[in-house]
Amino acid sequence: MKTPVTPKVKKIHKTFRTPANALLFEGFLAILYVFSGTFNTLTDLLVFVLWIFFTLGVTGVFILRKRYTPSQRPYKVPLYPLTPIVGIVGGIFILYSTLIDQPQNSFFGIAITLIGLPVFYFLKHQRENKA
Repeated sequence: MKTPVTPKVKKIHKTFRTPANALLFEGFLAILYVFSGTFNTLTDLLVFVLWIFFTLGVTGVFILRKRYTPSQRPYKVPLYPLTPIVGIVGGIFILYSTLIDQPQNSFFGIAITLIGLPVFYFLKHQRENKA
């Protein structure tokens, strides 16, 4: 499955053979993040959002095990179901404690992540219209 990317962003530079526009966009975002606060704040935002996705990913193990038969699963989970349960409980604990300890950073991290949804749906709609 191809990732929906606008042609201007994925355009390759003729001389350097790099996605120059994408690199410029990434640089712009990095500058915005740097001016938004300290390095510690940036890592706190990132780590909080990463724990959300980690916890959801571990939860997905239960869904995949129900959906596929043992012969269809290309993975094994040691000490199932204990291992994913410990991962989920630990992830929820970290998320809860971060929400209590740093609510402003937590909500800001969630907001930044949710900003990506309209972009995703816009690019998806654009790709479906081309097909």
